[in-house]
Amino acid sequence: MKKLFFIFLFIFVCSNCFSAEVIADKPVIEATQDYWVYVRLEDRSGVTADDDKGRSKRGDIVGIVKADGTNIPSTIAKDEWLIYKASLTKAQKHAMIEPMIEEDGIDYDGNIKYKTIAYRKNKLDLLKLAVPIKKGVIDNKIDIKNISVDVKTINDLSRYEIKRKIYIASLPFIKLYGYVKYALDYWTMPAYAFSTTTCADNDTEDREQICTINKTGEDYASLTLWEDAKDGDLVTDKQIRTAECYDDDGELADVLTIDGSTTSTAYYLKVTSPVGERHDGTEGSGFVLHGNIQTRDNYTVIEFLEVYGWANYSWAIRNYYSDNAIIRNNLVHDGGNWDSIASIANNAHYVINNIVYNNSAGAPGISVNKGTPYVYNNTVYNISGDGYEMGGNVTGGEAKNNIGVGNGTDFTSFDADMAHDYNTSEDATATGANSLTTGSDSDFVSVTAGSEDFHLVSGAVEINNGVDLSATFTDDIAGTTRTTWDIGAFEYVSASTRRIMIIQ
Repeated sequence: MKKLFFIFLFIFVCSNCFSAEVIADKPVIEATQDYWVYVRLEDRSGVTADDDKGRSKRGDIVGIVKADGTNIPSTIAKDEWLIYKASLTKAQKHAMIEPMIEEDGIDYDGNIKYKTIAYRKNKLDLLKLAVPIKKGVIDNKIDIKNISVDVKTINDLSRYEIKRKIYIASLPFIKLYGYVKYALDYWTMPAYAFSTTTCADNDTEDREQICTINKTGEDYASLTLWEDAKDGDLVTDKQIRTAECYDDDGELADVLTIDGSTTSTAYYLKVTSPVGERHDGTEGSGFVLHGNIQTRDNYTVIEFLEVYGWANYSWAIRNYYSDNAIIRNNLVHDGGNWDSIASIANNAHYVINNIVYNNSAGAPGISVNKGTPYVYNNTVYNISGDGYEMGGNVTGGEAKNNIGVGNGTDFTSFDADMAHDYNTSEDATATGANSLTTGSDSDFVSVTAGSEDFHLVSGAVEINNGVDLSATFTDDIAGTTRTTWDIGAFEYVSASTRRIMIIQ
């Protein structure tokens, strides 16, 4: 009987081993997904060499979005790009949209810096698609064997620079045309003040042009597509170009880089959510971006977004060595293993009314270490590294009315040139004569995972202990007017008042 048992055991083990080998020898077939692929058909030149590196060129695959029935290309998109459908793996998708970069030294934290060489590393061989090369949607799905991408060469980069110089030479004539058009419009239509236009309106005189994202009947299916279509010489065009994000199609998966525009204090790009689509300071209450945003253009505004799930070694929201960016009223949580909000700039910039929580990577929640930053009324909780990393190479600025609780170190690296006061920490790292060292997570309505609510509870030490910053802003993250100036992203309101506000 024992002999029979061991015979069966031997057969069983050997058969399992054989099956494992057979399975191991099988080629691993990566899953594919149907996508809409958007392709640029012309070279777009920037004003400066740095701007030009952020502009798409002929053969660049600008964006790839899931063809799941919610992202049908709009009329506006059809007029902008060649668009085709294809089944792609994640690896194939990544190869098509990877930027061309190279190492650029070491940053303040000891990490390798990278600079952009070109908008995309690879360009599409348009002829191999075997379809008419024109803007609009290709009727038939493209077979993967007809999709060929090649790494750009030095000749490609030289051609881009030559075209940029030609564009610069033509700028005076472009501006003259604008002045003539403005004069004609002045006599043929009523005078107007600075006004808003729809996404399809291309008038270029003192307008805010608003485009919709992630909405039923949207202008663009992703923020990346919007940015590529709307970046440019906004100063010459006299444009604020705004992306308004909706939650009609659920959360939006996107990795956005804002780069390639000429901007000023009056003319810039803005990413926001309109009233009715904004979060109320709690998870899942408005538009949600599953990914991250990086801006390299000066004066960019990023506001009223919920951002989560950014990839490892990337930032949730990062102002990357650009001037005067504004990052405000954002809810940032549960991402990859790098910082949440990083604001690294060369000049004055603002980080206001943001809530950052739940990152176990050991990196800071809010990091400002260059330029002249103003960090006001933020709440940072449960970051395994520094809650706030401020200083290092700043030349002024302030950090006031901020809460740091439950972090590895709540506040660190304060620079002597940066004023810091009226902040609250749990570990006594919030320096300043008016800062408090008695904060704790019991000051919040809830820190339960998945249902965090960072409204202040009655009796919280942060209530009435902030400093009046109304010269810069007046509302909290949920739009409540600040009166007594509490510390943190929320101005205190009673539980009963919050219930009434929610019902309304």
